[in-house]
Amino acid sequence: LLCNPAEAAAQSVTASIQGTVTDGSGAVIPAASVALINADTGQTLAATADARGMYRLLRVPPGRYELVVKAERFGEVRKSGIV
Repeated sequence: LLCNPAEAAAQSVTASIQGTVTDGSGAVIPAASVALINADTGQTLAATADARGMYRLLRVPPGRYELVVKAERFGEVRKSGIV
């Protein structure tokens, strides 16, 4: 299970993050749950990957985050230190 954030576009006060969830062979993983957790406040933004494995998180406030991706039959992947 891999999670490749494709874009982090800054806004005036917030940002958006989008990417595609794929497995080790590069095949997309639809319906994966994606959570972005603020390391300081615990606030969580969530999305579900679409049929193409793509997800998008909107209006992300500045901060330090951990990205957690879960998919049935693939387990969980965590990536911390996202700023």
